Parts: sequence; structure tokens; C-alpha cells
Amino acid sequence: YNEIQAQKIVKDLNYFEENAVMFFPKKEISIYDYDAESSNSTNNRIRVLNSIYQNKASIIVTTIEAVMQSMISKEAFFENVIDLKRGDELELNKFKEKLVSLGYKRDELVDGRMQFSIRGDIVDISLDENLGIRIELWGDEIDSIRKFKLSSQRTIEMCDNITIFPADE
Repeated sequence: YNEIQAQKIVKDLNYFEENAVMFFPKKEISIYDYDAESSNSTNNRIRVLNSIYQNKASIIVTTIEAVMQSMISKEAFFENVIDLKRGDELELNKFKEKLVSLGYKRDELVDGRMQFSIRGDIVDISLDENLGIRIELWGDEIDSIRKFKLSSQRTIEMCDNITIFPADE
């Protein structure tokens, strides 16, 4: 019935099947004109929704308050998922606009969640607080897609395709 109890249930269930149980937090509501809350709650909600979309979540634990809050429809939320693969054509200006509409913020260097940067023909997008993807273009064509560590900015894996999920509800 509350978040403390829900977190305890998640911890207990993870004992039996590690990383298969996720906690879906309530949406934080600000009563002020400015948004002073941290984005952890939003990021955790997005992470759980993305896991559901990818069929990676076995068990979701939440509170009554979180269930009672209105949410964007599944269709509306996931119609904005971007699937890219090597060799695809990518119009950079439209792609920038799409990332901003998905909740990503443009920065000079990607070093945290919900950020993207564009340096020439290289687009970096953070997937979470540790991992990002680097898309290299040759003209308008995707030449390579790589996953990289945000802390070191070093490539850890080459990819043929990638899915970019919304960063915000």
C-alpha cells in the first residue's frame, strides 16, 4: 500500500529471480510553477515502461497511488519509439526535432540521462545513466551504430540496429 512496502516486496522477489522484478513508482506532482523535483521517478517509470514494451519485465510491483494516476496510453507512448539500423537514411534536422519531442535535451557532451549531442556527422544519445549510443553518418546514411560508456566515452559494442525509447511521459 506504500512505496516502502513495495520496495521490500521487490527486494524479496528478486531473491528468487534476480532482475526480473521491477518497481513502478508513482508520478511526482509539483504544485509550483517550476519543476524542482529530481527526474529519478520519471526515469524509473520510463525504464519500467520500456522493459514492458520489450517483454523483459516478468513482475511489476507498484503502489495503489501509482495505479490510480492517469497515464498516457500505450499506443500514444510507444508510437514514438525510434528503430534505426545501419544503412538507413536519417535526416538530421527531423531527427533532432524528434529527440526533443521524446524528452531528450541537447548538450555539448552526453554525460547523463535524457541527453543528446550532435558534433558534425556524429550523434550521441544517452540510453541511461551509464550507457549511450553513437550514430555516425556518411551524408544522410547511418554508417555505424555503437554503444559507449558515458563515463569514458569509449565504445563497448558495435550494433547493427538500435531502438530509442521516449525519455519522458
